[in-house]
Amino acid sequence: MKLSYLFVAILSAGIFLACHSSKSATTSSSSSTSGSGSSTASSSSAAPSTETLVNIAKSKWPDITAATINEGKDLYQSGACTGCHGPKNITKRSAEEWPGIIDRMATKAKISDTQKDAVLKYVLAMKMANP
Repeated sequence: MKLSYLFVAILSAGIFLACHSSKSATTSSSSSTSGSGSSTASSSSAAPSTETLVNIAKSKWPDITAATINEGKDLYQSGACTGCHGPKNITKRSAEEWPGIIDRMATKAKISDTQKDAVLKYVLAMKMANP
């Protein structure tokens, strides 16, 4: 009987560690590549600058600021959006799909409406920069 409890405890610990370590590896590998411009969040060789994203986004949101883009980027690449998974490749989804995806994920990530708006604007600006 004690042996079966020990087996279950070891198995549970192994599963927990396997799940936790794969998330950490995904997060650290994506954050380590983001500095080199080859982030998984974008398929381009060099990520557009904040200034470029703001200029692109102004066509859709004339009052957008660098602070909004930076907040969205931080949440998407290393904040609430990576709590369960690494950043997704933005170019693999259409601009029409992203609002629904972000609505669903915002609830799971427990972010505010303002944060959700910043993530959406960042993602769509990236999408416009890298169609």
